[in-house]
Amino acid sequence: MRISLMTGASLVALSAVISTCAARQSPIQNPPGSEAAVNAFHKALPGATLKGVEAPKNFGAEAADGSPLFWTIRYELGGVAGEVPITPDGLIMKLKQRISAGDLPAAVAKGISKEANGSKVTTYERQETRATLKYVSLQSPTKYYMIQATQSGKSYLIVARPDGTISSQQQLGAENEGGEKAEEAAEKSSASTPKEIQVPKEQRKAVDCVKAAYPGALVQAVESVGYDDGTGEMSVLSYEVEFPWHGSVKEAHATPDGDILDYDRKISEAELPKAVRDAIGAKLPNSTIKSAKQMEDHAELKFVALTNPKTTYIIGLTANGKSRQISFTSEGKKITPFSFSQGK
Repeated sequence: MRISLMTGASLVALSAVISTCAARQSPIQNPPGSEAAVNAFHKALPGATLKGVEAPKNFGAEAADGSPLFWTIRYELGGVAGEVPITPDGLIMKLKQRISAGDLPAAVAKGISKEANGSKVTTYERQETRATLKYVSLQSPTKYYMIQATQSGKSYLIVARPDGTISSQQQLGAENEGGEKAEEAAEKSSASTPKEIQVPKEQRKAVDCVKAAYPGALVQAVESVGYDDGTGEMSVLSYEVEFPWHGSVKEAHATPDGDILDYDRKISEAELPKAVRDAIGAKLPNSTIKSAKQMEDHAELKFVALTNPKTTYIIGLTANGKSRQISFTSEGKKITPFSFSQGK
């Protein structure tokens, strides 16, 4: 089994993601759609002064409905600046509050003594993680089309909506144009018929739903995509299932509960909606459609409430003019970011 982890500006520490937010807005001009988040903020921190509401710039910038995955609310409380991420429907994802040494569990205080290594403690904070990231099924799949077209000897990859709106257009290089044929040739040249791997129990629901969507698929590899919420535990967002399919290697994605995330199938030019064909003709006059796929997204990423919120402690330290932070679980275990190398 292979494991990958979303990191950096994607999913790993939410605090790191928050720091990449868009340019700060005026405190008195809250963005449309942030009303529930702002109300939740005032309820959770009644004594805090609201300083601004921002949408994320990278990860979380836009959900399927066009709204941000969360809002970052900047505030000041007791002369200390802070930030709290809250979803558009008012779910507080993480709430961090300053505390004193006397508020620490004995196990955490012991852990600090062990890890401080002579550093001076500057801040004590208790953080409550109230939400986790999860794929949530859409009421109906979101459909779009991927088309490869040629014009005057140049090849283009076009993504279009059913109504003919062109979402993106990219000119392909020689390696992209021949990539699919090269994959097919490599698969066809294989001397042996691939054998399906043994699938671990925790992956079976995901694999079964992929095989239901692609009958006859022989699974060759399964990779886990995880989410590290900074509390020392990693949850599995989805499984990436790899298998040979019509002469090429295909990857499909499904949740641990057995919900497929996306699906695609090759279609003919005639099966494209007229609005899409007309849009391509207008965008690339006298072009030729070489191939087309109908794509479907069946789920979207969303922060959902945890049944049991997780409490962690963040300790600020300084030594020799340098500052750092260490985090602990309530049981006093030091929290370190997950780091997995890929491989079976």
